[in-house]
Amino acid sequence: MRSIKPGPEPTRYATWRAASQADINYGYGLIPGDLKLEIKQALIDEQRGLCAYTGLAIEADRSHIEHLLPQAHCRPGEDVDYRNMVAC
Repeated sequence: MRSIKPGPEPTRYATWRAASQADINYGYGLIPGDLKLEIKQALIDEQRGLCAYTGLAIEADRSHIEHLLPQAHCRPGEDVDYRNMVAC
């Protein structure tokens, strides 16, 4: 089994999180689509192009972001925590 060592979150994402925390709707659903693509690509790069669950090769256009701790069980802000996301 391979382990995933998360790197730093993309700079643009860190900036978005800092600027958006005061929004009453702050959460994963508020992240703009183009930024989600950037996050997903960063996750794929960290995972060396492999799915976090299956270990099979993945690409940005044929994958999605999963939350390790399901969004329904997240406390406020946990659903946008970069360390809670993997590409699958």
